Amino acid sequence: MYGYATGGVGTFSGGGFSLADFRGVSYTATTNSSEDKSGCADQHSDPIEISYGAKVETQTLFALPSEMGLRYALYYSSVRSNAFQAYTSDNLDYQLNLDCNGQDGICEYVTFVRPDGSSIVFSGRPSAYGAFPEVGGGGLATLTHNSDGTWTLRDEDGTTQTYVPNGYGDSFLTSIKDASGVGWTITRSNGSVSTTVTVTHTDGQSFTAVYQDNIVSGKFTGSTVTVTDPAGNVYTYITNPSGNITRETLPGSPQTIVTYTYADPGVELTEVDYNATPYSYTTYNSGRQATGTHLADGSDTTSIIYSYPAGGEMTAAITNPLGHTTVQQYVSANSPSGTRTTDLCQ
Repeated sequence: MYGYATGGVGTFSGGGFSLADFRGVSYTATTNSSEDKSGCADQHSDPIEISYGAKVETQTLFALPSEMGLRYALYYSSVRSNAFQAYTSDNLDYQLNLDCNGQDGICEYVTFVRPDGSSIVFSGRPSAYGAFPEVGGGGLATLTHNSDGTWTLRDEDGTTQTYVPNGYGDSFLTSIKDASGVGWTITRSNGSVSTTVTVTHTDGQSFTAVYQDNIVSGKFTGSTVTVTDPAGNVYTYITNPSGNITRETLPGSPQTIVTYTYADPGVELTEVDYNATPYSYTTYNSGRQATGTHLADGSDTTSIIYSYPAGGEMTAAITNPLGHTTVQQYVSANSPSGTRTTDLCQ
């Protein structure tokens, strides 16, 4: 959830939280197979993260080819990986949660959440100043609460990020730079139902993203997000109340219109169409686990059957487009064991 505009905007590439959203699973999620700590064999088809049955997508709208080049990307997952993640987010949606997601009592930790849903927990009361040690992870990331109230985070990828508390238990990302000091500065201008975010590169180039809440008869119906890249190209998408994209307009002559269909209540992505022509489908079981994907012509079909033997460990039988079936057993969430293949990885 962006939290930029008053309605809590969300988006796709590709409200309140309840325990049912997490299916009783605890894990670190990423849509990048090279960063998937569970191993590449967990990611199949278009793709599906099997260990928690999630359909995931990443879409880059634009990216400049330079050091820390400006880019705008969208991430979607049909399963939330933690209480701070939206089903859909953009690459500006870094979060530093300072109130233990609103839990009662004294908060004893700070949670850092990346746009793809992967997260790191740091130990310490948010009201304290100084260094906060990472919980697990080898200490590759560091977090410091500065005396001026800002926060400095050095991520595992070597970037340095700065945050300013927003007064509602979270913090806004204000800059992200690499080890050479090259990167982005991020500013926000808030309106009554919209927020304009400007991202400026060290070299002076910039792009804007305007998050506009759509209010009909006093009810929040979704959002309209307009992104203008450094060259002036405009990308627009509309989200549903769950924060997932329903319609996307891409620049060009003619423009490309992409529409997305979801199962009720607007969370599980089931169909993607380009210019009103069906392109791909995703199926789910009654437990809301993604069970397969295929193109509109029936090709490139992958199917997944989940089962839970007497021992309680999940087993997934994956049949690839060539008809070959591989069985994987999961001793815990995001930790497959037994027979594993890598030829289906995305």
